[in-house]
This record gives sequence, structure tokens and C-alpha cells, in this order.
Amino acid sequence: MSGNIDRQILSRQQLTALISGNTIEYYDYVVYGLLTPVLSTLFFPAEDRLTSLLQTFIAFATTMLARPVGSVVIGFIGDLTDRKNALLLSSLVTGLGTFCIGLLPDTSHLGVNATLLLILFRMMQGFGMSSEFCSVLVVTGEMAPPKRRGLLTSLAHSSGMLGTLLASAIVTLVFLLPEENLYSWGWRVPFWLGGLICLTSWIIRKNLPEQRQTGNTRQLGKKLVHNWIALGRLLFVVAGNTTLYHLLFVFFSTYLIEVLRISTDTAMLVNSINLIGLVFFCALGGWLSDQFGRKQVYIGSVLLQAIIVAPIFWIMSQGNGWYCLIGQATLALLTGIIMGSSSALYTELLPAGIRITGTTLPYNLAILVFGGTSPLIALKLTEWTGLSWSPGLYLSGLCLVIICCLIGYKQPDKIAV
Repeated sequence: MSGNIDRQILSRQQLTALISGNTIEYYDYVVYGLLTPVLSTLFFPAEDRLTSLLQTFIAFATTMLARPVGSVVIGFIGDLTDRKNALLLSSLVTGLGTFCIGLLPDTSHLGVNATLLLILFRMMQGFGMSSEFCSVLVVTGEMAPPKRRGLLTSLAHSSGMLGTLLASAIVTLVFLLPEENLYSWGWRVPFWLGGLICLTSWIIRKNLPEQRQTGNTRQLGKKLVHNWIALGRLLFVVAGNTTLYHLLFVFFSTYLIEVLRISTDTAMLVNSINLIGLVFFCALGGWLSDQFGRKQVYIGSVLLQAIIVAPIFWIMSQGNGWYCLIGQATLALLTGIIMGSSSALYTELLPAGIRITGTTLPYNLAILVFGGTSPLIALKLTEWTGLSWSPGLYLSGLCLVIICCLIGYKQPDKIAV
């Protein structure tokens, strides 16, 4: 496989088309997690509140099963035909799944079929999102100047966090509605909005330049096997990123509301404020990786996170809103640096001919095993141990394991073709 790419310098318009679509698709994906307190009542009714929440997060994890399938399908399209085709398909499927969730009747009207349809449309979201982030990182990294690759690729993480922030802000407004309106039509609005904006993203991306690829599936498979060490490293990098992201920002508002019993408006405000910081902290991590090297910045920040995350969760478990704001802000700083400093690795670890497939496969496997299950694990740990700060112990242990992932890695001067 030649993996030839029409090399060109990334323009501002092209960068905007890439990261704006990533922003909207992250918004679409995260809205479900933020609306869990409402969705658990409408689609997973149970006598016990914790059981209802657990069922909702089990569905959250189950729908991740669509991601490996999507990563193979969309990854092959990106590596064997055209990078742009992968981006367009990702936008279309994600937007449709999101909009359809907003149309669903709840279980009081449709019974168990409502729950099954919710899972189906979530799987559509998972299929579309499976390659979105990686495709944006790869295309940006391939077109970025080497000395700015860390910063420019980190904008993919920043744009994803911006989408999360947008979702958090809109859901915060929705939660201000009277309860009757919230549970009847209010919860649907974020999904409708996300679906419509995703269509706009698809239209914008139609103007991206074509990046034709040549090769066949047999050659692609051989190269994937040959690069198994790089794939393993990427798997563990993503495992750290996705677990930190899901627990500290997707699940966090639910954790504050349901476990620490902090008011809904305070929890959403805390999460939204720190998401603003995370947008900039990701870019900071990318810039630092350009200045001091990916490996040094990444391992240093992961090690520090491993040391402080459990004590910070213990402090936040006291239930004080200010403690939660400052604690999450501290973790957001380190998480942003971790994510931003790892961004260029998605392009640098693998040759061009397998870069989309080779990043999406470990990426989605890590999300399936670690990200999608992390809210469930956090709730179960809290239930089993009786310690409201036990999610911090889980994150600390995972960070220590992940530090080993880049042993032997040396940052290349040029990306492989």
C-alpha cells in the first residue's frame, strides 16, 4: 500500500471545517451522559434510583459495541479511498442518531420498545463517532507543519471539549425548566439541536480537499500486524484519555447530583466552568509537547495525576460546592495537558496507509473497555466500598498502569508515509 497523500499546508478554513465538525459530534455524543438523570426515569424506570441509573449506564456501555464495527468500516474507507469520505460518513450517521433520540416516545407510551430504540439510536451515534475524532487528528497531523503538529492536533481535543461544554451549557438551561416541561419536551431539545447542527457540519466538510488513498485490505491487514507495538501503545494512551474524560466530565455532573447530593444547578455550573478551562488546557498540552517532547510531558502529567487524583476525590466527597469546583479544576488542568500532549501520537505512531484504521481500532477498543464502562465501574465501586471518593482510586491505579505504555517510544522528526 503506497499510502500516498496529497500533502498541503493546513489552511485556517480547512482547520475550521475539521474541528467544528468534531465540536458538534462531541456535543451530540455527550448530551446523553449529561441527561442521564432524566433519561433513567423515562427509559429505565425502576423502584430503586441507583438501579435506574445503573441500567442507564449499562445501556451507555452496551452501545459502545457499535464503535469497533464503525472503526473498521469508516477506517477502511479513510485508508483505502479518501479521508474526506470517512469524515462525511461520520457526520451523517452521528447526526441522524442524535436527532432520532429526540423523537422517541418514553416507556410510558411505547413500553420496552422505547428502551430498545434508544439503544439502537445510541449505537448509530457510536458507529458515527467511532472514527470522527481519530480522522480529524490524522488529517490535521498530516497537513500540519512538524513544529506545530502538537498544538494543531491538540485542537481536536479542545474542539471535543468545546462540544462537551456546549452540551453542558444547553443541558444546564434545560434543567432550569419546570419539571413537567423538562420530562415532557425539554429533554428533547438538545438532541434536536445537535442533529440539525451536525447536518450543517456535513455541508461544511463537503468543501474539504480530497485525500485519495491506494491499497487493498490484505496489505492493510499485514501492516496492522507489523505495527502491533505501536497499536498497543496507542491503546493504552487512549485508555487513559477516555477514562479521565468520561469520569471527570461526562459522568461527573451525575456523580455530584446522585452520589454527593449537590443541587443540579450547582453541579452543572461546576462542570461547565471547568470544561471552559479544559478547552484551553488541551491546547496548552499540545504546545508543551512541541516545546519539550510528547513523552516527557505526557508521562510527567500522568504521574502527577496518579498521585493527586484520589486525595482530590476525597476532598470533593465532603460535598462542598467550592471544593468540587477547585478539585475538578485541578484535575482538568492535568487532564488537558495529558490529552493535548498525546494528540500528535495519533499521527506519529503509524504509517499513512493504515493511519485511520490503525488509530480508530485501538481508540474504540479502549473506549469500549475503559471509557464506556467507567461510569458503571465508578457507581459500582461507590456501592461496594461505601466510599464516595472511590472513583479517584480507580483513576489513580489506571494512571500508574498507563505510564508504562510509552517506554521505548522516541518522537520521530517526520511522520511515516
